[in-house]
Formats: sequence, structure tokens, C-alpha cells
Amino acid sequence: MLRQRYGFFAAAAVAAVAMWASGASSVNYPLYAAHWHLDAWVTSAMFGVYPAVSIAMLLIFGNLSDHVGRRTTILLGLGLVIAGGVILGFAPEAWTVFLGRILLGAGVGLAFAPATAAIIEFGGPDGARIAGATVSVATSAGLTVSAILGGALVEWAPAPMVLNQWVFVIAAVAVFALSLRLPRHTRDEAKGRWRPRALLIPAQGRSWFAAGVFGVISSFLIGAIFVGMGATIARGLLGSSDAFIGGLVIGLSTATVAVASLTLRRLRPESMLRWGLVAAVVSMVALALCAVVPSLPLFFGSSVVSGFAFALLTSGGLAFVGKAAPLHHRGAAVSTAYVFGYIAQVVGSLGLGALAGSGGFGVAVVTGAVLVVATAAGAAVFGRASEARAYA
Repeated sequence: MLRQRYGFFAAAAVAAVAMWASGASSVNYPLYAAHWHLDAWVTSAMFGVYPAVSIAMLLIFGNLSDHVGRRTTILLGLGLVIAGGVILGFAPEAWTVFLGRILLGAGVGLAFAPATAAIIEFGGPDGARIAGATVSVATSAGLTVSAILGGALVEWAPAPMVLNQWVFVIAAVAVFALSLRLPRHTRDEAKGRWRPRALLIPAQGRSWFAAGVFGVISSFLIGAIFVGMGATIARGLLGSSDAFIGGLVIGLSTATVAVASLTLRRLRPESMLRWGLVAAVVSMVALALCAVVPSLPLFFGSSVVSGFAFALLTSGGLAFVGKAAPLHHRGAAVSTAYVFGYIAQVVGSLGLGALAGSGGFGVAVVTGAVLVVATAAGAAVFGRASEARAYA
């Protein structure tokens, strides 16, 4: 029992540091743009290269942990994450930021899905439902620390372009040490030799899986807006050059994820997706209004409500994926859901960055809001249909 509990919390720590990796440079993008005279699309590409590489890793190695074990795959991923953080800790030129982000994306692509699968497995009989809330809380913790602590270090500490990256490296090394004590293998591992398997869509429960994928896509799009562009939007749309304000905007959104995940974890997955849609609509309407009437309080409000949307859509989505996936292919199924989420995040971050450069932040913000609501609606529709079929 103690070993199972340790594995559960160690896997959650891996998920937290994976999302810290995602947001480790969020508050730095305006600094990079000013220091190296970069256009908005370049800083968006710095964010977007991370999920792009994660997609490639998930497509090639998404089922690796089903064969060689969760621990081995997680340790390989964390090793790459640490290497990427070290490179960002120096970052003498713009291209080194891309290199660091590539290594972070590769590491998270290896580690995040097996960590999620491990949380499901160590969560006991109700692991699929518990995992969604746990992953939401863990990722919230990682993103909140990266945003608020990063914003504070950038604004008030020496070496603003690199110091927050070294703090992240220390945290990643600590989680690597925790992961060394995870079990080498888990029950119900896949039989036979490993070979790449690009995508796995369960033959049974495809409507459950579709609901889960749409939920993950919508939450990743929210991440592209608030984590990838939050600090830049605060500066470009609202005229705030304070790095701590940009970090606080991101941090409020991600901190709300933890609160929502803990308070709403007993909801059924279908209800999570339905209320996630409601929260997404409220948040995105407020965000779109900021494009018409720039308002920092309204932007903060949108950020907070988006945290509820992210938590509900992630928790409900992963719960549906867990229900649809057979035990011996769970790592591959979770990886497939994340592939779709990261594809949406790449397209969203690059597309919105291009729109911000050509048509202004207002156009980019409104377009992003529409995409979030549309995919959240897809999750809610598939979730309701699949549950109605299950109880018919």
C-alpha cells in the first residue's frame, strides 16, 4: 500500500515538472523579443516547437512504457528535460532557446503519458477518474510555480533571462531522484517486442475516446492562449510591461485549475465536460471583450475562469480516455490523446502568433476563443452521447 501511494505521488510529481517545463519560458518571451528584436511569430514559434517535438516523440515512443515499463521511460524523458533546462539556463542566442525547447518537448513527450498512465494504475479501482483530477492538480502546480515564481524572478531578481530556468533544473533533478524508486515494471504490460505504433484508438468505446480527445484538445488550446501568449497578450493588448503581471495572469489561471480539480473531482466525467464547456464560454467571451475594451481586471477574470475550464475539460477528458483504453495499451491510448492535444497546441500557438503579427492581438484573441469553445462543445456532445448510450 505504501509503495502504491509513493508511486502515485512520484508520478504526479513527474506530471507537475512536465508542465513546469512547458511554461518554463512563458514569462521570458517578451524579454527574448526585446533583447534579440524578435517578431511575435518568432516567440510563438519558441513556444510551438515544444509541442511539435512532443508530438513526434508521442507518435514514435507513445507505447514504449507499455513494453519497457513506466519508470524507464519516465527517467529517459526527465533526463532530456534536465538537459533542455540547462541549455535555457545559458541561452546566449535565440537559436539556443529553440534547442532548449526542443529537448524539453522531447523529454515531456517521453515522460508525461507514462506518468499519467502510472497515476491511473496507482490510483486503485477508481484510478481513471482520480487520474484526471490528479493530473490537473499536478500540471496546475507546475504551471503556477513556473509562471508566478518565474515572473517574480524576471522582474526583481538578477539575470532575468536565465535565473528561473536554473530553478526549474533544480526541481527537475529532484523529481528525477524521486522517480528512481518507481517500480521497474507494472502488471498487465504489453507482450512481445516493442515497435513504434503511431496512434492507438480503442476499438471499443470510441465515442468515450472521442469525448476525451476533444476535452484534451480544448484544454491544450487554453494552454496555448494563456501559457504560450499570456504574458505577451498582457503586454501587447493591455500595455503592461511588468513581467510579474504577465506571470500572475498565467499563474491565476493555472492555480484555479488546482482549486477546481479538487472541489469538482466527484463529478461524473460527462458532467465535467458539460460544465467545462460553460466555463470555456464565459472565459472566452471575457477574453474576446478584452480585444474590444482593453481591461486588465477583465483579463484577470477571464484567466481565472479559464482555469476552471481547463481543469474540467482535462479531468473529464482523461477520465473518458481511461475508460476507453484496455489496461495493456493504456500508455499508448493516453499518448494518442496527448498527440491530438499537442497538434492543436502547435497549430494554435503558431496560427495565433501569425495572426497577432499581421492582424493584431485582438484578432488572434477572438480566433483563439472561438476554437476553444468549438472543441469544448465537441467534448460535451460526445460525452453526453456516450453516457446516454452506456445507460440506455
